[in-house]
Amino acid sequence: MPEVSYLSQFVHSAKLVGVASSGMLSGYLIASSTNTIPALLAARVPSDKLAQIWSDHYLHGHFISRSSVWISSAAFAFASYQRYFLPGNVEAYTYRNLFQRWTGFSEWAQLALAGAFVFSIGPVTTFFMDPTYNKRLELAAASTEAAKSRSTSTVRAAVLDDDAVREDVEGWNWVNSIRAGLTATGFAIGLLSL
Repeated sequence: MPEVSYLSQFVHSAKLVGVASSGMLSGYLIASSTNTIPALLAARVPSDKLAQIWSDHYLHGHFISRSSVWISSAAFAFASYQRYFLPGNVEAYTYRNLFQRWTGFSEWAQLALAGAFVFSIGPVTTFFMDPTYNKRLELAAASTEAAKSRSTSTVRAAVLDDDAVREDVEGWNWVNSIRAGLTATGFAIGLLSL
C-alpha cells in the first residue's frame, strides 16, 4: 500500500470539514422549513408576534448559514484546488468513487460541484429572501413611527396585515426549502467523494 502524504491527509480532512458543515447546514435548513415555520403558521399567532418570531429566527439562521456556507465552500474549494493543480498528491485516493463512475467527473470537479451547490445559497438568500425580510423591517419601523403619532390599533391594522405577514413567511419558507435542497445536494456530492 502506498504511503499517504501529509497533504493528502490534509485534503481528506478538508473534505470531511466540507461534508460535515454542509450536512449540518442542510439539516438546519430542512428542520426550519419542515418544523419551525409550519408550526408558527399553524399556531395562528397574531401577525406582530409572528413577524417578530420570524425576524428572530431569520437573524439567527442568517448567522449560522453564512458561516457554514463559507466554511463548507472553502473546504471544498481547497480540496478541489489540491486535486486539480497538484495531481501528484493523490496516492491513496486514485480510485473512482460512485459519483465519478456515474457522471464521469474527476475528483476535483466533484469537489468543486459540491462547493458550488453549497455556495449557491448565498445568491438565493440575497436576491430572494433578503428583500422580503427588508420589506418587513421597513414596515415594522414605519409602524413604530406611526404608533408614536396615532393610535396603535390603527397602525397595527394598516401595517401588519395578518394575511400579508403569513404570505411573506410562507414565501420565505418555500425559498428556504430550495436552499435546503441545494445544500443537501452539495452534501450528498461531497459525501460521495469520501
